[in-house]
Amino acid sequence: MNRLTAARLLTTAIIAISAGAVTGLIVMLIRAPAGTVETPRLEGALRAGALEFERYRERLVLDKPVAATSLRATGGVVVELKTIVRNETGHRLHGLEMRGVLTNGQGARLGERVAVIIPQQQALLEPGEEIKVHLVVEGVNPDAQHTDARLEVTGLRFE
Repeated sequence: MNRLTAARLLTTAIIAISAGAVTGLIVMLIRAPAGTVETPRLEGALRAGALEFERYRERLVLDKPVAATSLRATGGVVVELKTIVRNETGHRLHGLEMRGVLTNGQGARLGERVAVIIPQQQALLEPGEEIKVHLVVEGVNPDAQHTDARLEVTGLRFE
């Protein structure tokens, strides 16, 4: 084998290995699970189990959620949950954390997401005011049929 043939063989091998590595990286990124992102939490919030939380949560009026499903180019399903939350607590709401849950007809959980709505979408919610909430649940199996979409309050903060 002469030097020119050996150099071509080495170059071809390097290109093939590089192409395989890049292809593997792309496949890993596309197939990465949606649940790898850390769930945001509302610091200093009242939570379920606290008497005050239950009393104030009942005074936050949520419209029935509307779910809109769309497909991603990678084959995954994204479901956007929308509702309107009205503050009937009599206090300024400085923090609102909500959870969106998708279930099928048997009650099995298909997807879930927790998001901090206030102060992320707006600074605060005055008594009597309302806010439009948009929460996106990613990574839903495209073959699964969700029959129930639920939004619930998981954390509250007043100052």
